Amino acid sequence: MSDNQGAASQFGEDEARRFWEEARRNADLRPADFTGKRLPVDPDGRGFCGITFKHPVSFKGAVFEGLANSKAATFQENVNFAGAEFRGGACFQDAKWLEMNRCADFSEAVFRGVAEFRSLESPQFAVPVLFWKATFDEDAYFHRATFAQHANFLQTAFHAKAIFRGACFNADAEFGEAQFKSYADFGGASFRKSAAFGGVTFGSEADFKRATFQSKAFFPGVRAASSVTFSLPGEKPRPFQCPQAEESAYRLAKKSAQHTGDYRRAGEYHYAEQCAINCQQRKGISAPPWKLAFWWGEKSALRAYFEYVFGRGVFGYGEKPLRPLLAGVAVILACALVYWLFSGACHSTATAEVAGFFDSLYFSIVTFTTLGYGDLRPIATTFRLIAAGEALSGAALMALFVVSLARRFTR
Repeated sequence: MSDNQGAASQFGEDEARRFWEEARRNADLRPADFTGKRLPVDPDGRGFCGITFKHPVSFKGAVFEGLANSKAATFQENVNFAGAEFRGGACFQDAKWLEMNRCADFSEAVFRGVAEFRSLESPQFAVPVLFWKATFDEDAYFHRATFAQHANFLQTAFHAKAIFRGACFNADAEFGEAQFKSYADFGGASFRKSAAFGGVTFGSEADFKRATFQSKAFFPGVRAASSVTFSLPGEKPRPFQCPQAEESAYRLAKKSAQHTGDYRRAGEYHYAEQCAINCQQRKGISAPPWKLAFWWGEKSALRAYFEYVFGRGVFGYGEKPLRPLLAGVAVILACALVYWLFSGACHSTATAEVAGFFDSLYFSIVTFTTLGYGDLRPIATTFRLIAAGEALSGAALMALFVVSLARRFTR
């Protein structure tokens, strides 16, 4: 006798079969109340597979002794699974909750076995979804699930894998204080409204690669024992549309990468975080140009765009050592062209011969590096000022290059 039949025999196999046949037959005839009842193992394994519930039905506090098979089922009216216990797992793959429902309520439900809510064919949650304080002891699959309305996973406990890969959240998604004690996979998920992950605990790896956040996302107070990964701004699709969400997410990812010793990745997240902060600064400029606040102060345009050009563009927030090096090469070439085209440098000899292109390039290099051999000199006051500016920029850019290089390779 199989394990399935053995479990059914506790209720009597014939009795269990009659129970399920009657339950399936009555699904489209009248409301059903299974509140607090024990549902035996279905000897045929069919459960409510493919059934359409045309009337309200309550499974509140019910106990499913075997697999709760509701694959491809359709719930037209209110169905309540609050506080239910699924001892043999639950299969709601491709099940659909239509808009006549108030919500799909699984609050405080306990899933002892694997829970399947994935969608392979069509969207299923057309109503608000409530998994408040639900517990998943085994793997929970929400792969490609579509949540048309509010999705509530507040204080939900995932003791095994939680797979939300490719899921689509068309309304607010709340995961506040949820516990992911194993692998959490949100890769490729789409959050079209706000996504709240405040106080979440990630006990293992959390993957948000290729996930997109089209509105605000909140990650305050998140605790991560292992790595939390997000796609970076230059990757496609672009993960964040809201700078504030970008800032908090990359700060979390940076701390997580530092905790795991991946300092190179932490540097990339640091750069993305600082870019998001600067983007907020530039968007926060409200004073008009004729006001002093536009030019001076903590929220001034001058400060925001100075950081954008030099802090981000030239220095790369200390994470892009190649940028100050390339900026130095650009300064050397630009000044060399000026000296050559406008005859700004000459030899320090009696003839004072005007420098050609290669001599001008040589003069620009020794000026930039502040070597100053003295064999060439600027001709007029204008070119002396240009040479002085080049020397100052050279000292600054070489210092930035050394700092960036040291920061990148000595952490």
